[in-house]
Amino acid sequence: MIPREQRVVGIMEQGRYWLFAKLILNGITQAFAALFASRMMHLAFDLTHKKQFVEWITFARYGAGLALAALLVAWLRMAERVDAERMGQDYGNQLRIRLFEHISNTSVRFFQQRSRGGVMLRFIGDLKVLRLWISLGLARIVVATASTVIAMAGLAWMNRAMAISATSILIVGCFLGFAWGKHLHQAVVESRRRQSIFAANVNDKISSIAVVQAFGQSGRERERIAKQGEKLKEAMITQARASAQLRSIGDATASLATAMVLLVGAYEVQLGRATGGTVVAAMSLVGLVTPLLRDLSSAFVLWHGARVSNGKIVEFIRTSRKIVDTPFAPDLLPGSGKLEFRGVSLGKILRGISVFAHPGTRIAVIGPNGSGKSTLLSLAARLADPDEGQILLDGQKLSDHSLASLRHRLGMVSPDLPLLRGPIEENLRYRWPEAPEDEIARVLKLCGVEEIIKELPDGLRTRITEGGANLSLGQRQRISLARALVGSPSILLLDEADANLDPRSSSVLEKVMANYPGTVLMVSHNMNFARSADTVWYMEDGAIVETGAPQTVFGANGPASRFFNARAICSV
Repeated sequence: MIPREQRVVGIMEQGRYWLFAKLILNGITQAFAALFASRMMHLAFDLTHKKQFVEWITFARYGAGLALAALLVAWLRMAERVDAERMGQDYGNQLRIRLFEHISNTSVRFFQQRSRGGVMLRFIGDLKVLRLWISLGLARIVVATASTVIAMAGLAWMNRAMAISATSILIVGCFLGFAWGKHLHQAVVESRRRQSIFAANVNDKISSIAVVQAFGQSGRERERIAKQGEKLKEAMITQARASAQLRSIGDATASLATAMVLLVGAYEVQLGRATGGTVVAAMSLVGLVTPLLRDLSSAFVLWHGARVSNGKIVEFIRTSRKIVDTPFAPDLLPGSGKLEFRGVSLGKILRGISVFAHPGTRIAVIGPNGSGKSTLLSLAARLADPDEGQILLDGQKLSDHSLASLRHRLGMVSPDLPLLRGPIEENLRYRWPEAPEDEIARVLKLCGVEEIIKELPDGLRTRITEGGANLSLGQRQRISLARALVGSPSILLLDEADANLDPRSSSVLEKVMANYPGTVLMVSHNMNFARSADTVWYMEDGAIVETGAPQTVFGANGPASRFFNARAICSV
């Protein structure tokens, strides 16, 4: 069993203890049905040896009893499978929701440091392993344990020697299975590691297939995937070998228990302490336990896989950095849009940022690549939380208020916020699904999306492919800008929104910026925009080293002036 403190979702949560109790009762009922059937065989066998002739009606009664027991066991097995699957699916669905809730509240910075393939393996592969453990592993152990205990108790009532011999073999078999489990666990860990490496590489290459093709590296990447696939294949074969060895212990235990009961039973008959009917009844009970032992071997295989998958999910959750939304936190009160950073630091990226944006001003955030500009905007949107310091909007600490109210107060355009797969209209309404038609019409006209819609055969119903690959960069940026402006947020965060735009899209962005009434923070390398902004924040090495009006910042021979002069020389 997985330790309680390491479980992401409790097995008995949300009323699953009722299903667990039903499974225990099911196993007990199966055992009593088997005891009844063995008693029928016991009586029938001994009766034929005591009498030379037995009327057919007597055989019919015993046959009816056996048939009834067989039908009951068959129905119980069916009910067991349904309840076990219901328990597993319910657990898997709750875990899926819990994991998505965690992912949706995890810092974007954390995901930038992890491969998508690895994250997807948590969400799909590991989750499936845990679900299978509940429905096919744990459920089988519960039923098998209950049935075996009752069956061995019934066998002890029939003949103590046969019960002791069978139970001893079962105990030894279980001990050997647990002892061998460490080899299987190591094999599962290695195969799981290989799966993660392979999934991460394949996901990366598929998402960047244009790069692979453009630089003629298909052959090299094929070789790399082939090598990784070969190592994965060997790891899976090793795991299969360890699993087969564990199952063989179960098979050997079952066969040996059957043979031992038969031998001891024959000896007991010879001593006059048992009858042939007793041996037949004992064999029928062992016949009930034997398949359960084989199922237990499979359950142990699932258990080792579940231990590894649960550990990976727990590690993922413990190492990821969540954006904590305090329960019952108050909403941000409406305000003019003053954004302030007080002593904000984040790892080695940002250090001691103290700056503020006046309401309704346009701020150009400039500086060399890697200076922390995009991270600063992410902190303002609470896509990450600072290690130190506070961020305030209209004098209210962001960390003390609900995320939903913050999301309503700001809009954002960033390369890290691509369009989602689905209709254009669904993307436009994403931050405000109930937005009225006149609001959608307003942003369509403001951002020039009307022109895009007219060129598309399905209009707003046109489906966007992954990352918006079926649209031009300018079209994507205009739709992203429209999405951010729905609801007229008081803060607009633009991260490289002006990069590589066509003339029409650039003019749309300039028009929006000129007429936008709220506060704008825009990361840009565009000198024209920086000079037209109300205020410039110049960043280097994670710190803001200059602030002020453009004519002030660029007027002297300061860092910002030297930076733009260097860019101007490089562009010549």
